[in-house]
Parts: sequence; C-alpha cells; structure tokens
Amino acid sequence: MFYGFYYHKYNQLVISNRGQSLVERFVQAKSDDQLVADADPKTLGQYYALVLHGLSVQARDGYSKEELSTVISFALQNLDRYLAT
Repeated sequence: MFYGFYYHKYNQLVISNRGQSLVERFVQAKSDDQLVADADPKTLGQYYALVLHGLSVQARDGYSKEELSTVISFALQNLDRYLAT
C-alpha cells in the first residue's frame, strides 16, 4: 500500500512532465503559426500526454499492435484539425 502511493505519485509526475513538454511544444507551434488561431496549446498538450500515457498502459496490459495503431491514427486525425495549412 505504501509503495502504491509513491508509484501513483511518480506516475503523476511523469505524466505532468510529459504534458508540460507537450504544452511547451504546442505553445511554440502556435507562436510559429503552425496551429490554427483557435487551438489551445495547453489543452492539446494535456490531451496528447493522456493519450501517450493511455497507450503505454494498454501496451503494458497486452493490447495488440493493431488496437494501439487504431488509437494512434484516431489521435493524429484529431490533431489534423488544429494544424495550420
């Protein structure tokens, strides 16, 4: 139980750091006019951090390559609507 608490806190920190890195990258993309005007870099970064974490958990739990690829394709299709052309 004690270990579980720290493992959970560690996971939160990893997700938070990953999310912050992605937020920073999306902020840069927005300032470089790579994203559409109404794109929210913070929300995009948090969303894709959660997607990455979820994929990691699913891969660990034995999901197939095809199942994971379907989720990745869906996430990338969602990103397309925020990319400037």
